Amino acid sequence: AAEEEREAEAKAEREADREAAAEEEERLAAAAKREAAAAAIVAARAAEEREAEAQLQADAEAADDAEVGAAEEKEAAIAAQLAATFAAEARERADAREKADARERAGAAAATRARAQAEAEAEAAERDAEAAVFTAGGRGGGGA
Repeated sequence: AAEEEREAEAKAEREADREAAAEEEERLAAAAKREAAAAAIVAARAAEEREAEAQLQADAEAADDAEVGAAEEKEAAIAAQLAATFAAEARERADAREKADARERAGAAAATRARAQAEAEAEAAERDAEAAVFTAGGRGGGGA
């Protein structure tokens, strides 16, 4: 009977040990679940932070791009304005040159007309002189 009692006690102890081990396993499993949940939360927060950082960087790059675009547009407007100014100046120089050329041509034409008139007058004077010589020569020759 004492031996049966010892066996029953040993059996009860083994059963208690098994229950204690099972409870310990349950506590460990619950702790592992809590740690996994905490790790998942930390990972999710880190992912959110990375996403927020990426968004901030993208926003900053977009702002930089917009600033560069605005500067390029301003430079293009200035270049267009300069081109228009240069074109206007070139037109003014061309107009002035054209007027000067027209004055030159008008002056040359006037000089040509004056030369032609002077030549015509010289020819007329020559003819008059020849006629006078002929007339004088004819009278003088006939009167002698």
